[in-house]
Amino acid sequence: MSVVGAGSASLRRDILAQAGFNLDLVPAGCVVDDYQTDSLMNTVGLSFAPSGDADEHTDLWLSKCFAQLFGLPLAIPVAQGRLAEAMLSNVLAAPGDCVPGSLPFPTAAVHLARNGAVSMPMPSARSEACEPLFLGDIDTVALERFLENSGRARVPYLMLEACTNAIGGHPLSIENLRAVRSVAERYGIAVYLDATRIFSNAYLIEQRHHAESANRIAAIVLELCALVDGVWLSASKEFPVPIGGVLALRNRQVFEQCRDQALLFGTGLDVTAKHRLATVMADVPALVERVVERAHRVERFQALLEPHCEVVTPGCAHAVFLKAAAVSSHIGPDQHPHRAFLNHLYVKYGVRGALNPGASQETGEAVIRFAVPILGKDDHAIEFAAASIRAALSETHEFIALEEVNRPAGFSGALLATYRPVESIGL
Repeated sequence: MSVVGAGSASLRRDILAQAGFNLDLVPAGCVVDDYQTDSLMNTVGLSFAPSGDADEHTDLWLSKCFAQLFGLPLAIPVAQGRLAEAMLSNVLAAPGDCVPGSLPFPTAAVHLARNGAVSMPMPSARSEACEPLFLGDIDTVALERFLENSGRARVPYLMLEACTNAIGGHPLSIENLRAVRSVAERYGIAVYLDATRIFSNAYLIEQRHHAESANRIAAIVLELCALVDGVWLSASKEFPVPIGGVLALRNRQVFEQCRDQALLFGTGLDVTAKHRLATVMADVPALVERVVERAHRVERFQALLEPHCEVVTPGCAHAVFLKAAAVSSHIGPDQHPHRAFLNHLYVKYGVRGALNPGASQETGEAVIRFAVPILGKDDHAIEFAAASIRAALSETHEFIALEEVNRPAGFSGALLATYRPVESIGL
C-alpha cells in the first residue's frame, strides 16, 4: 500500500476536488490502496541485470520467447497492447466492416471506428443446463447467423478476448474457441485473440476442468493460441514489467503489413524494455506462479465481499467486479451514483477502485472494478480494501451526488471529464 501523499480524509477530499472529482485523475501517490488497474505501467516492475550483449541478441531472444509461450511464429514487440490493436485494425479493417466477437476493450473498438469499422459483440453462450463457468464464450449459432446475413466481404476478422474484462473477467473455454474457429474456417475468416490475460484464462480453465497440475497452465495457453490466427497483449497485466506488449501472427502477409506500421510509427520499446520483457517471458514457471498467486488473492478478495454485496459471479482471476445493484443510494442515475461511491471510498478510506472500462451500463453487470496487480498486494492489503468497501457501501448517506461540468471532445473525453458536487444525499 502506498501512503506517500495520501494524508488524511480532509487532504484527500481537497486532492479529489483539484482533480475535478474524477478519481481517475488523482495521482497514484495520493492513494493509500490502489485497485484502479492491474497494469504495472506506473510502477518499476521487477529489477533485472541486463547482459552485456543485450543490444545484439535481444530481438532474437524475444522472438524465441514469444514463440515458446504462444506458438505463433511471427511477432512484433510493442510498448502497449493498444498499439498492437491499432496496427491490426489499420491493416485489416475498412469503412463499412463489422468485426464480431467478444465485447471489446474500449481502445479496440475505437481503433476499429477510426478505420470506419464497428465491433459487433455476440451474445454469451449461456446454458441453463449447466453451471455458467465460461461466460466469456460466445454463441456460435448467433455468430453463424450474423455471418450468413452480413456476408464474408464485410467481416475482415473475428475478435475475441481472454477473460473478457467488460463482462466481469469471465473466461472463454477451449471448446468454445474451437467451435468459433470451425465457424470461421467455413467462411474463410481469421480469428484474433486479445491475450492480455490469457494465463489467467488458462488458470480458470485448469481450475474449472479440475486439471491435475498447475504445469498445465502453459500448455493450455498454447492450446488456445493454436486455435487462432494471431494474438495481441499488453504485457504489464500478467508479466512483471511496466511497459511492453506483442502482436504475434501466423500470416506472413499480415505480419509484413503490420511490421510496416511499426516502422512508420515506432514500437515505443527501447532495448532495455525489450530485454526486461524477454527476461520475464523466458521464466515460464515464475510467470505461472505469479498468475496463480494473484488469482488466489482475488479469490480471497471475492470471498470477503460476496456475502455482503452484489458481486459478479463466478469470480475471475484478476479483479473483483461489483454490479450496479451493489450501490444502493438515493442518488439518481443522472447524478453518477457509482462514481459517488468510489469517491467516498477514496476520501474516507484511501482506497481507489474504478468504473469498469467497456462495461454495459444497460445490464448493470460488472460496473465497478477493483483490479489486483500481479505485484504489490498482500493479504493484509486485500483485507483492508474489502473491509473499506463493505463499510463504504453502508454509508450511502455520506455519498455526494455529482454533475458533469466539462467533457473534452474525442475518446479521451470520458476519461478526462470533470464534475462538481451537487449535494449530500441523506436517507
